[in-house]
Amino acid sequence: MKNKGWQALNFILFILITYWAAILQMGLFPLPDWSFLSASSFALSWIPALTYLSLYRTPIRALFSIYLLFFSLNHLSPQPLGFLLLSGILTGVFCQSVKSRVFAQGARYFLALTALSVVVFEVSQFFLVLIFDGFFSSWKDFLNLIAQAIITPLLAWPLYYVFGWIDQFTQVVPLTELREEVI
Repeated sequence: MKNKGWQALNFILFILITYWAAILQMGLFPLPDWSFLSASSFALSWIPALTYLSLYRTPIRALFSIYLLFFSLNHLSPQPLGFLLLSGILTGVFCQSVKSRVFAQGARYFLALTALSVVVFEVSQFFLVLIFDGFFSSWKDFLNLIAQAIITPLLAWPLYYVFGWIDQFTQVVPLTELREEVI
């Protein structure tokens, strides 16, 4: 029971830190809506948490965590919950597949995968909007993608160490290598 309590505390701290980063990021960029760096399209501060959970948790726990992460942060985004969940799950699956092929310990690997996760998230958002809403994005969306791919990893760098400290504090051992089960 004690282990389950630490795991619950671990996830609650992840949600609180990610929520704080999202609010801080939206508060730091209160630019007008016509700007290509507007706050409504710029708040991707949940991508570092999604990447960390995808890399250092088992696939089932990562999927469950991604679902709860997006469900709890949905009201900070103008996107529908279904779009966010599907894009988040696709991004998590992408991180899991990259992890299964190439895995390295450390902040540089995490930052590179966070930048790739931004691209995967935005491309999946683009195709979901194109399929369900039937309209193309403008050139401003492409500029948003470039800015987000640059700035989100900068936010991810301190969050990587905060998430590592949370894991250490709550005694949750992160999954650092792939383990195969012998049948």
